[in-house]
Amino acid sequence: MDINFEALYDVLLKECENVFPSIIDKLNKEKIYSIALYNDGGEWKSLYPTLSTYDGLNSVISEYRKDDYYSDQSDEELFKDLKWSPCDSPMLEDYFGTLPESQVLLDSIAEVMSKLFDEDKEDEYEKLEDEIIKVCLKVLQSLDEKGVFNKLERSSFVLNLLTGDQSDEERLESALLINPKPVFDRYALEI
Repeated sequence: MDINFEALYDVLLKECENVFPSIIDKLNKEKIYSIALYNDGGEWKSLYPTLSTYDGLNSVISEYRKDDYYSDQSDEELFKDLKWSPCDSPMLEDYFGTLPESQVLLDSIAEVMSKLFDEDKEDEYEKLEDEIIKVCLKVLQSLDEKGVFNKLERSSFVLNLLTGDQSDEERLESALLINPKPVFDRYALEI
């Protein structure tokens, strides 16, 4: 199958240009500190916007406080542990399904990836995954350059591509490519 990554870029950019501003308008008062495209991991069967806010983080800390397991951790320790954990954000999946045209294209790529995985063609699988990652990062960078996030002070948030099975090193690699140096440097100290 010949995969048109330019078409994926065009569709994803168009959808994100529509979706992210409305999300930012809705959440701006909650002090946004992370804006990302999120994939659950694996074969790219889902991709959606996700944001993290300080208000959301504080509500998660309050929830953790109710569990005796965390009673020996201070709020500062929980803050540090949970801030950059996208899976702990109460808004992680709030915007699932908001990129339907992009998802159709990703579904067809996921089919190919699944076949490659079943056939133990790891190199080809990884090449497709690398291309999807490049498209997502290029879309996020284009959105930033077009001013889609201009309602926020650029130094106040980290832009990233996040996945469910991602290491801190992988998060840093992608953040380095699409954030101003001071934003990245602060993120690298915190993660």
